[in-house]
Amino acid sequence: MEAKVARWSRFLVYFILAVLPLERIPSVDAAGITIRLSQVAGLVLIGINLPTMWRHRDELLRKNPWRWLAAFWVVCVISAGLSAHLKRPVEVAAFTIFVGVLAWVVSLRFERERVPVYFKIIGWSAIAVCIFGLYQFFGDLLGLPVGFTGLRPQYTADVFGFPRIQSTGLEPLYFADYLLVPAGLMIAAVVARYRQRFALGTLTLAAMIVWLTVSRGAMVALAVALLAGVGAAAYKQRWKAAGLLVASAVMSMVLAYGLLYVGTHFVVRKQNAQTKSAVKNFQTQQVNISNGESSEGRTITRNLAIKAFESHPVLGIGPGAFGAYAAKEMPDRFGGDKSIVNNEPLELLAETGLVGVLTLGAFLIYLLLGVARAPKPDRAVTVLAYGLLLAAGAIALQYQLFSTLYITHVWVVIGLLGGIMVIQRPGKRKA
Repeated sequence: MEAKVARWSRFLVYFILAVLPLERIPSVDAAGITIRLSQVAGLVLIGINLPTMWRHRDELLRKNPWRWLAAFWVVCVISAGLSAHLKRPVEVAAFTIFVGVLAWVVSLRFERERVPVYFKIIGWSAIAVCIFGLYQFFGDLLGLPVGFTGLRPQYTADVFGFPRIQSTGLEPLYFADYLLVPAGLMIAAVVARYRQRFALGTLTLAAMIVWLTVSRGAMVALAVALLAGVGAAAYKQRWKAAGLLVASAVMSMVLAYGLLYVGTHFVVRKQNAQTKSAVKNFQTQQVNISNGESSEGRTITRNLAIKAFESHPVLGIGPGAFGAYAAKEMPDRFGGDKSIVNNEPLELLAETGLVGVLTLGAFLIYLLLGVARAPKPDRAVTVLAYGLLLAAGAIALQYQLFSTLYITHVWVVIGLLGGIMVIQRPGKRKA
């Protein structure tokens, strides 16, 4: 029976890695909740591994780093129960616990000998959704309706003169955040000289798409990740790898500008003032960090988050309660209960207080240090470990400009890191 569960778990992990970017297309909305393939597969993975989880319960309750995550869940539940806005906090606490449990199960079912397969699946999945993003880009310029391209109306060429690629993601920002995962892996692969041709092609394509999402936080995060990769290659005196990373970055930017120019001058069905100035709009939007609704809105939400934290500094106002708090404080600007701070650290402070930030912070610190210190027995594991650490750092950087904690791909990355940390210890544990 255990062998059958292990086999099914292996293929479920493969499937989850493959469908991680399928956030909006395809998905089903039911009772106000968006149900995605990765979530369904994750629920099945958790379900068939309940006996395994029970056998390893001491790890969750007593050992680093997972006991700190369990403590964070307790904080979320208590904070939600004490919140003045009960419904949304209870939902968000449940989502947060679900993705955390999924990460733990992924770490339990991590298989070192399957690391090359993990690498290939993540890479090819990223290639597939990037190609779909290019279809969106040219399809929108050719005049295809949003029902065919999958773009939301606010991201079509009608706004900036060029479509902002969101591919299968909820919006460009979240799709770009996902692409930081394969990008981090491919940067590490180039430095480690592991499947370099595949890594370079995938990295160049993913980076080009990140630029075309015009998600400023993701663009900065990717640029920092690329610089870190170049620095690591130079430190190891792998000058060819450093040069290849620089060439990939430059090529991705050249391709992004080239697609913008060609698409908005030769492919677009009907040229107008917006499409004619698309390249200029693209450049302006890339460096616009202090003007416009987006920047002004972030300033307001950050100030509100600080105010909320000061009113409830220990346990916060409840996970997911910021939207209702903002609507109460500024009803003329915020409606409903789903507004976010657009800064994850501040949102955590506001919604779970100091105790929430400290427990989650302790979990992440123990996890990342454990992975960094773990011995790396082969090149594939080295690439996965440092690639995911690089991706996690890039995501943390982008988290300064958006805030949703319970994103599935973020926690699958955490699960893989947890598996790397434990699988390398002397005396491999048994399921």
